[in-house]
Amino acid sequence: MNSTKFKSFNFVKYHFVALIICAVILISGACVWIFNGLNLSIDFTGGTVVNVKVGETIEDKNTYNQYLDQIKGVMSNYDLVIANEHLEGSGSDATIQIRYQDVAGKTVEEMTEISSNFVTELRSTLGDDATVSTGDRITATASSSLLLKALLAIFISTILIVIYVGIRFRGLNGVCSVIGMFLDVA
Repeated sequence: MNSTKFKSFNFVKYHFVALIICAVILISGACVWIFNGLNLSIDFTGGTVVNVKVGETIEDKNTYNQYLDQIKGVMSNYDLVIANEHLEGSGSDATIQIRYQDVAGKTVEEMTEISSNFVTELRSTLGDDATVSTGDRITATASSSLLLKALLAIFISTILIVIYVGIRFRGLNGVCSVIGMFLDVA
């Protein structure tokens, strides 16, 4: 195979085209972020986590979906919507974990009462074999603190990477590679 065709390609000649493409991608991503916002989980926005141990083996997706439909039915009575759900464990130890965000406009006290009523009704709907946790609340204050700490950790780690790469790869070459890596992630 003859690779001389690629050896003579002038990459530097087309750097302006590459910069324009990169700028278009970054600007469109920034617009999506500005207009749609970040899709943050309840760990960052606040909400409730409820664990449901049904008391029997969940062997297939149909059984899981049946239980999930029952849970959603009870949640709809309280205007709650599942933000995230998944199955933990297996066999008779299988637990369905439900996460839901606070209802807009409700205070912490109102959400605590709603969650308590939801858990009570869910227990009666699923029967005596089911074990339903009381609902662990994640407050917005703890969530905003977690978000702030995560952003601070990202900032500090980026600075340390730039310093290391700048020293290791002699200045501007290393820093430019880290900036390129950041642009790829963005």
